[in-house]
Formats: sequence, C-alpha cells, structure tokens
Amino acid sequence: MAKLRVWRTFSVVMALMLVVGMGAAIVPASPVKAANLGDVLINEFVSNPDAGESEWVELFNTTTSDIDLTGWYITKVVDGGAPEALPLALGLACSTTLPAQGILVFEPTGDWLPNSPTSCNITIFDGVPPGANGIYNVAYGTGTSLQPPSQGTSAARFDPDTWQTDQSTTKGWFNDAGQPGGAPLLSTIDADLAGQGITSNIGELPNPSATPTGDAGLFFEKTGQGGVILTTCLNLTNEATRDALENLGAMMEIAAASLKFDSDLATAMSALGAKLVMYGLDALGFTEMPNLIVKDDDGNVISPDDPNYPTITNKTYAAGTFTFYIDHFTQYEAVKAVAPPAEPPALPPKPRVSPTPPRPLNPPQMSVRYLSVSPQQTSANQPVTISTNVVNTGDEAGNYNVALKINGQVEQQKMVSVGPQGTQPVKFTVTKSQPGTYTVDVGGQKGSFTILGAGSGTTKTPVSGGTIAIIIVGMLVLATVVFLMLSFRRPA
Repeated sequence: MAKLRVWRTFSVVMALMLVVGMGAAIVPASPVKAANLGDVLINEFVSNPDAGESEWVELFNTTTSDIDLTGWYITKVVDGGAPEALPLALGLACSTTLPAQGILVFEPTGDWLPNSPTSCNITIFDGVPPGANGIYNVAYGTGTSLQPPSQGTSAARFDPDTWQTDQSTTKGWFNDAGQPGGAPLLSTIDADLAGQGITSNIGELPNPSATPTGDAGLFFEKTGQGGVILTTCLNLTNEATRDALENLGAMMEIAAASLKFDSDLATAMSALGAKLVMYGLDALGFTEMPNLIVKDDDGNVISPDDPNYPTITNKTYAAGTFTFYIDHFTQYEAVKAVAPPAEPPALPPKPRVSPTPPRPLNPPQMSVRYLSVSPQQTSANQPVTISTNVVNTGDEAGNYNVALKINGQVEQQKMVSVGPQGTQPVKFTVTKSQPGTYTVDVGGQKGSFTILGAGSGTTKTPVSGGTIAIIIVGMLVLATVVFLMLSFRRPA
C-alpha cells in the first residue's frame, strides 16, 4: 500500500466584499444619457497647475442614475472669442460612465485653459455644440465674480452653487469631504486601516475617481503576511464603494498564512481583476513555485475543466513571496508535497529520561475590538449596520456571547465561536422609529447613530368609544326629527 504523503497548506480565502460597489463602478447598470439642465455640474477646476501637473475639470452627477458621457462635449469661450470644443471622452481616464452622485475628471492635453483671462466661460453639452443642450457652465476671470485661481490651487463649487477660488485641490473627490453629512476623507479611511495593521495607498491616490492600474493599483495588505492589489481602474466615488470602504475593517481579516474576505458578494466582483500576494511561504518550507488548489465558497475543490474555474496568470515565486493574477475572487490554496522522512536505522535503546512536561495551553481570552456604525445618520425605520470583531488571544477555541446595547439596554445577542489566536466578524442590523441620537455599546466598544426623522408611514388617529356613542345618538335624534316632520305633513 502506498504511503500517505504529508502536505503543508497555505490558504487564502479570496471572496471579496471589500469594494462591493467597485464592481458596479466598472460595469454600470443601464447608464442613462441626461439632457436636462443641471444634471451634471462642473464641480472644481484647475486652470494654472504647478509645473509638471495638468489642467483638469471635475464633473459631478447630481442625479440618482449613472450617466453615459459618450458624445458629450466641453467648450471654452475666452474673452468673447470663438468657442473651442473638445469631446469629453478624450480626457476621461477610466470610463465615460459618471456614477450616480459621483465624480469624473476631464483632463485636456496641453495648456487649454487660460491662467488669467478677463473672462473664460466653460460649458458642458450633452452632444455636439451649439445644437446640443447646454447642461452647465461657469465663468472665471479678472472681469467676473470668480477670480482666476492662483497657481497650484483650484476654483471649487460648494452647495448650492457657490464658487470659491484659491482652494486646496480635491481632484476626483468630494469638495465637502469630512464635513457632517459628507463623504469621508480618504486619509481618514487610510488611518483607520493602519490602526488595524492594514497598509493601503487609498489615502495617497492622485485621482480617486480613476485609480491607477496594474501593480500601481489600489492595494490592501498586512506587512509580512499577504494582500491584494486591484489592478483595474476603479471609480471610488460610487456610493456603494464608499460605504464598503468605511466598513473594510470588519470585512477583511489578514493573519499569518491566510487572507480572508467576506464572501457574501463575491459574484459582484467577478469582472474585477486583481493580483494576490502571499508572503512568508519560505518559513512554511516552500522552496519552489507552489501549486494552486481552487475551491468554491463552500470549500469544494473546483476542477480546471469546470466553466467556473478562474483564469490564473503570471505566477511568480521568489524568496518566500508568491504572486499571481486572477479574474475571479474565490478560495485559493498554495500547496507543496513533502515526502515523509526515511526511517532511520535501528539504534540501541537509550536510557529512559523523564519527559519535559508540555507548556500548558492558555485558556480562551475573548475580547471585542473595533466598532463600525453605518450610516451614522439616517431616517426613521431605515437599517443601521453595526459591525465588530471578536478576538481570541488564547491557545484554545472558545465561545463568546456578543451583546448589542442601545442606550444601555441589550437589544440583540449573538453567540460566536472563535478559534485559537483567531478573529470572528460580527454584524447587527437595527432600525429605530423615534428621532434622536442612540448610543451603541458592544463589549465596551462604543459609538452612536442619529435618526433624523419619522418614517413614511401614515399615522391614523384612533376613534374613541365615546366618539362612536355620540355619533350613534346624533343619528337617532336626526331620524326622530325626520319622522315627526313627515307625520305632521300627512293629510287629515
């Protein structure tokens, strides 16, 4: 009978909820072509960039639908001269689809916008001008109310339609980021990830509405353990993408020899290419290129002949680092067969020595770390998601009862099992009908959320028993009066 082979396994679970909205940002659902005044706004522009930088005009979608900018034009009229028009598609990096409530940046080539005109009027059209519809325009110059921005600064629009010059640039991101009710600062998300031991370039992107591609793409990794590089150009201003990034800490777990991501929405990421990196394989005994075993979300091995088998390319291995490219997020295991050691020759028996007692295992040490409340402001009867992590620093598996307290009262409880030195994400969903601020406490991790107003249901005023009695008596009196009147009118 053949001897059993000894296998060492390094597993990476890659069903990514990381940027659930990014899939939608790449392949938008039924984009529409707007033709209404104000559907798309000029949000910010730089006409006098620093040396080596380019001019740009930022566009903002005010609607709740994606907009296809194919065939749209942008024009300038300088000091009353002839209009000069450019197709918007020529200066859009990622895509011509402007996401709902999102941003795209148009970058013309060369020196297109004047630095200090008397007047420069910029207009966007939903077709070829002048026959197409003018959607929005803004004028700047020494002879207008909006003075030309100085070198390296921008002119920016703030709600409802107030322009300010000489602003710090926020290319490809929201002008009100970090303000109450606005999008988060990407630097804030970056700092939150760093606090969880996750390194990312999300706070350093030159244009979040069009991330770099290839090895320079958006990445998330834990030093010395592993990570993922999103090699496709992405638009982070998609609303679902922003929500996912704010809760990334609860969706991604990176530990020694494993990378784990929430797999609930892996199918939404099927069109998103990525480069996966595994570190430290040399410490596990790997000396050459590992083999890959592919599994589905239930742990079943997928055959290379299966139509769902992903495309895996550009595998490299050097100095304990294994990299490969995928077109689908699922489970990947790097494996290496290790032959069992040869049986040594028989040796004469040695004197018996007392064995060293093994170190006792530390019992489970459970604690709650990290708390995310999203959204922090919402309307009555709308769901609020509360996410946390239960961490076990002991050497044995254990159970932990996670209690969610709202305003000091326990509202929900979940019993979770956590393996030794493991982490278990936990999510709660609550709704509240009364406006106000609610405090959240999960295992000592605290936060809050605010309900802004009542839901859309109609409140009915109850009818009391007394009111019903009065109505009945009134009807009887009325019937009696009618009867008497009819009696008196009868002929003698």
